[in-house]
Amino acid sequence: MRSTSRYPGTTTGPGSDSRPKTEFFSNLLEQHSALKLFPVESVLIAMYGATIGRTGILGTPAVMNQACCAFASPVGMRPRFFILWLQAMRQHIVELGVGGGQPNISQEKLRSLRVAGPPLDEQDQIVDSVNRELRHLDELANVTTKSVSKLQEYRQALITAAVTGKIDPASADTALLSGEEARVA
Repeated sequence: MRSTSRYPGTTTGPGSDSRPKTEFFSNLLEQHSALKLFPVESVLIAMYGATIGRTGILGTPAVMNQACCAFASPVGMRPRFFILWLQAMRQHIVELGVGGGQPNISQEKLRSLRVAGPPLDEQDQIVDSVNRELRHLDELANVTTKSVSKLQEYRQALITAAVTGKIDPASADTALLSGEEARVA
């Protein structure tokens, strides 16, 4: 009797670093003996084309296509620290790629990269610190986006008020120079 196991598989399609695109495939391991099931926390890096150097961490055991290299247990490295290192070195990794318009990098080249990492407890501290700063930057980006949106609304309201005669142009010039609000007609 044939197995009906379903395994998640990762691809290097659209998505963002750290969140690999996941699809489910039935009977993959049974049909393709060359495939390997990678454990949770395996670090992935895309090797081909436009996605070269993009990274991700498996949140569930998964198989993947040949466009990804997986590091199941980086020696002496926390997976979250290793992925930060890969992201920091992405430009260098891309430059190691060969080929014309869509460069490729081999697993051999990726596995030959040497990463000097601090002790594991320090790696944890670095990851926590980077994640804290990234959350802060995300908050600042959200505040900035909201501020830009408010300024765009204010700009539109000001233009509407000016063209419909609701602002006295004489008081508007004076108000701008003095920092006061213009009188509404």
